[in-house]
Amino acid sequence: RRSLPAAPHRSRRRRDRGGRGGGVVASSSSSASSSSFSSSNEKQRPPPRVLNQISLEFSRTPLRDLVSSPQFVRDLDWIDGCWPESLTAAGDYPRVQYYCLTSTEGCYTDFHVDFGGTSVWYHILSGRKIFLLIPPTPTNMKLYEKWLCRRDQNDVFFPDQTAPKNDDDDDEETGTTIERVEGCVRVSLEPDQTFIIPAGWIHAVYTPLDSIVLGGNFLHGLDMPRQLDVHCLETRTRVPAKFRFPNFVRMMFYAGASYLSRLRSETDGDGNGNNNNNDEDGGRRRARARATPVSPREIDGLPPTVRRPEDLGGQAFGGCEQGGKSRARRGGLREDDGMRDVRGDGGEIGAG
Repeated sequence: RRSLPAAPHRSRRRRDRGGRGGGVVASSSSSASSSSFSSSNEKQRPPPRVLNQISLEFSRTPLRDLVSSPQFVRDLDWIDGCWPESLTAAGDYPRVQYYCLTSTEGCYTDFHVDFGGTSVWYHILSGRKIFLLIPPTPTNMKLYEKWLCRRDQNDVFFPDQTAPKNDDDDDEETGTTIERVEGCVRVSLEPDQTFIIPAGWIHAVYTPLDSIVLGGNFLHGLDMPRQLDVHCLETRTRVPAKFRFPNFVRMMFYAGASYLSRLRSETDGDGNGNNNNNDEDGGRRRARARATPVSPREIDGLPPTVRRPEDLGGQAFGGCEQGGKSRARRGGLREDDGMRDVRGDGGEIGAG
């Protein structure tokens, strides 16, 4: 599901060591009573499984008519503000905005970053959830990637992860210079509380009581560099496509086109942009997004998004390159020799 982030979720079973090592009835004990045999057999049964359902997306079900994400989430969400409305109407859009999560007591989802660096809204209908959250500092992200690549990852509690570093602060006990996870905080959520997980935060979730939760994921313009960083981390650690944000690269291009339209509108003095579609929900929200001035934080995040198409993965850079060549050929340029590298380093794009 959505929370399947930079690495797939690992929803662990409750660890109950009390019933694992049942006794064995010897063959010479054939006269043992049926009650003692039954008792021994009970001890040999495995502990009960706990069920953690975290991937039920309901945006195209009747339940969606009864649930809306927080207003500010809808205002920021690129799916609502940038994804082409015609594709959304046809059902072609990233289905990550509305999830129903049902977890039984004892469920645990190990440390992860939500896919694509998405932010998360999370509302408790019933039960209780306990979060451990770790900020995405450079040190923590370095340690997180190292932890993801460990063969014994399941046996290592992420906050205990360490790694060598290059500075002059030596560990007093070992004399070895190391880095440690920093800033872990605990958050307990009760019914009717809504929680926002910022982009890129590393977190684990424990369920002390049977719980029903509503939530969703969203990309937005206030954390573009971090979202790109998480996407690249997922690529480096070879996260399977089914555990990544659907159509992340397409989303980046649609968002870029939306920002271009908004910036042009500001330059031209047209606060309403070029969107004339004012239907009750999506069209009005898109028009409002285009009428909202681009914030300084968004402007600061645009250069990394524009400069790093190759970091989005082969499909992105290849799409830029081939799309540019195709457009140039339609404009009358027949040879590749005159085409410059879209990365801006002055190198030539090879023929192909």
